[in-house]
Amino acid sequence: QYPFKKPITIAVIEKQPQLWAGLPYGDRSSVNCLTITTLAEFLQDPAHLEDFTNWLSKDNHAWIAEYLELGGSIAYAWYNRNKQVIDNGLIHTIAVPRYLYGKFKRQEFTALISKVTASGLATVSGFTGEAASTYNDSNGDYIVAVKKDDGGIVLVCTHKLILTTGNLPFRKIEQLKGVPANRLIQSAYQPGIAQSLTQLTGLLKNTKNSNDRNLLMIGSNASSIEMLYLLANHKQLISLINKVVVLSPGGKLPKPIVDSSGDACFPYLDVLEKMPDCPVHLVAGALNKEFAVHFDTEVCLQTVKRLFDKLRSVLSYLPEQQYQQFLMDQGQLFTKYIRRSTTDYLQAITQLKAQGKFEMIPAKLTTITVGHDDTLTAQYKSGGQQHHHLLTFQAAIACSGFETFDECTCPLITSMIDKGLCHINSTRKGIQVSNSFEASANLYITGPLLAGTVNDVLHFWHLENMSRLLELAPLLSDSLLSDLIASDKKPELLAV
Repeated sequence: QYPFKKPITIAVIEKQPQLWAGLPYGDRSSVNCLTITTLAEFLQDPAHLEDFTNWLSKDNHAWIAEYLELGGSIAYAWYNRNKQVIDNGLIHTIAVPRYLYGKFKRQEFTALISKVTASGLATVSGFTGEAASTYNDSNGDYIVAVKKDDGGIVLVCTHKLILTTGNLPFRKIEQLKGVPANRLIQSAYQPGIAQSLTQLTGLLKNTKNSNDRNLLMIGSNASSIEMLYLLANHKQLISLINKVVVLSPGGKLPKPIVDSSGDACFPYLDVLEKMPDCPVHLVAGALNKEFAVHFDTEVCLQTVKRLFDKLRSVLSYLPEQQYQQFLMDQGQLFTKYIRRSTTDYLQAITQLKAQGKFEMIPAKLTTITVGHDDTLTAQYKSGGQQHHHLLTFQAAIACSGFETFDECTCPLITSMIDKGLCHINSTRKGIQVSNSFEASANLYITGPLLAGTVNDVLHFWHLENMSRLLELAPLLSDSLLSDLIASDKKPELLAV
């Protein structure tokens, strides 16, 4: 029996013009961007994987013709590499164009909205604007100030507020402040990947000396690998590029994913397993050595699982929540060693190397100098020494990841923290919440902003992972519904 006298009122404020998409799956991304990992790892729940693969199989894989039309030469190259795998029904073993998953979820979601609206269960509406700040009124409701495109402010009142902003904003690199706007890609998504590629093409075409057609990339995170894939497979751009130079403190690219783990053993943890109540600092040191041995050049997910099973055995004396906190404390180690990527992306970098168009330097950018013709030269620190790169660059591409809370420029999150409505967790990677996802009464957090939070329900070092995000959704909805049923307040939700 439906517990509410009126339909639940759900409103969604979206900063981007496209609703129900999300940045990686929407118009500002590229149809040629892939799922980074295999589809089976992208969707680890068998039911979710089956739903999506069934959708892909509809109408004799009608999506293939659409993708080839939209994606051009890059799409044809991807399809030619993977056609046999698709024909053999093994699409779950490869990375697929992720816009397809975005399209699938939008279709699924809009159908669900129509269903609940028609049945009188809920009304769902979305509008564009930037949620800039919020506060509690005297009734305990949240008042959210929404900034519209024309600069006007609209105030929205809701009983329950859900923060679903995704990651913090992209980090702006201090050393790039003086770079002219037409020579800087601060984020490939701003305004969009297509526009970024067009901008780079124009700059390189207008550079007469082919030896000066160089691009500087700062960072080697997922967006960096993605951009390298698009550059390497863009016929016009790759013909123009002399060299792409990547500066990254770690100086390493993601590793390939392999299927077989062989007979992996864990000698450093084996020794500690014989010690009762082994101190956690010794375990952390042994774990670091095991990661270095097993994931130096490649990542096998079976080995990862076996390693964590062994770790839990060594720390069997720790209560579950303390064990999860230990994992949070070691999270940076996991990220460092098991950063991985799909074969398609890594092959693109191999291709660039073979053409002499790629250089990776383990270094930190210190200074960018802008010449009289607006071209760029770079100074960097590597091995404790300052260096000046001999090449001239036509553009700089920032791929340094997301801001931390210490440098957060998101006005809504800053407003919430300043007012004490939410608090950063002990790892400083996310916002602390209760088992019901509440940061304060009736203020809920979900998505990547929960990274590093440990309680009876949550224990994820990072949440830039579709499978984990899909795990959170039913837990949050159950919490919201339980509280709405128990409350005499209006059943209304606002997601920002």
